[in-house]
Amino acid sequence: MPTYRFAVVQHQEKRPGRCPVCARKVTRSRTFDQTINPFNVDPETEKPKTRERIQEELRAQAAAWEPDFTHDACSDSAAPQGADAPAPAE
Repeated sequence: MPTYRFAVVQHQEKRPGRCPVCARKVTRSRTFDQTINPFNVDPETEKPKTRERIQEELRAQAAAWEPDFTHDACSDSAAPQGADAPAPAE
């Protein structure tokens, strides 16, 4: 059985921001991708998506992306400290 390799279209987005806990500068990045293949069909035309159409969709996904700027260390220290916190294991 043959192996098919489809072309991948990628868009990388970087967003600068500040940690809401410690106010340090943070940069988050994410790569959005889709492949050009006969199964990736445009619902409007019912034909395979073009590279340009895929790039438009990836840019729209990147624009809608809301990164979390909280550092890992800060998210551990910002855990709830009250009745909602889980009981320690014995």
